[in-house]
Amino acid sequence: MSNAYLPQPIPLSRPSVAAWAGDLIDALRERWHLLIAQRRAERELETAIELNDRTLEDIGAPEWL
Repeated sequence: MSNAYLPQPIPLSRPSVAAWAGDLIDALRERWHLLIAQRRAERELETAIELNDRTLEDIGAPEWL
């Protein structure tokens, strides 16, 4: 008689050091992406500030710019 059921996979867990290292890498990667996004936003704001008043008015920029 044959068994119609497939064997259940054994759940594997990473060793604690590998899990910790993976979490650290993920946190560093997230921080890196946030830093790049912040620098990009700063450059875009600096570029917008350098535009003359008429151009800022034409694109509908806020008055404080």
